[in-house]
Amino acid sequence: MLTTHPVRRLAVCAALPLFLLATGCSEGHGHSPEQLDAMIAEDAREANEAEEEGLPESRFDPDTLMCEPDVDTADGWRTDVPRRAVEEGPVALSAQAPDDTEAAGTEVVVVGPDEEPATAPAGVEDGEAAPVEFPDDFEGAGLTAGTYTVLWTDEETGTALACDGFEAE
Repeated sequence: MLTTHPVRRLAVCAALPLFLLATGCSEGHGHSPEQLDAMIAEDAREANEAEEEGLPESRFDPDTLMCEPDVDTADGWRTDVPRRAVEEGPVALSAQAPDDTEAAGTEVVVVGPDEEPATAPAGVEDGEAAPVEFPDDFEGAGLTAGTYTVLWTDEETGTALACDGFEAE
């Protein structure tokens, strides 16, 4: 009898979607804001990874002194590289980890003008990644004129920790 009267039928039809919407939204998605932030950061990292090498596609832009696209550095890693073009090597590269870092070691990947990556390990001690020198600590690497991108990644997971770069003349 409730739906035989035209006005009641319209009321039920109008109320049903609102009822379904309210019951669906009242349960929530089960994630805290922190979990959602972590999920978004993970999606950003996955979207930024190159399929071939597992490295972010970020490249250092010497005009802005930033990497584009930016590497998600939610943990607050800070880097130290030369800000003026270097004329000769070796080039000192270092990074400082946040106090609560879980990384026990890092890999430093330098991508030069030829787009070939060179890698060197760097441990993490007292909140700092061990400094490395390019090209000395990188097997088979050489320093030529151009722009270099420096990526610090977690040794165990391969997660990008920081991105920076320098220029060589």
